[in-house]
Amino acid sequence: MCENVKLTSIQRNEFDVAVELTQLHCETNIVKPDDIKKIFAEYYSLARILNCTSEDTLINFLPENVKNKL
Repeated sequence: MCENVKLTSIQRNEFDVAVELTQLHCETNIVKPDDIKKIFAEYYSLARILNCTSEDTLINFLPENVKNKL
C-alpha cells in the first residue's frame, strides 16, 4: 500500500516561514512574551522581502564554497 503514495513538495508561504523562524527563535533564545509579536513581524517582513528578491541577487550573499557547488 505504501508503494502507491505519491510524494509532493511542500509549498510554504511567507507566513509559514515567519512562524517557523519565530518558533525556532523562541526555542533557542530567552524571549519575553511581549517580544514575540515584534520577532514575528521582523521575520515576516524579511520573508516577504526575500520572496520578492531575484535569485541572482540572493546568490551574491552566499559564501563562496556554497556558490561553487551550484
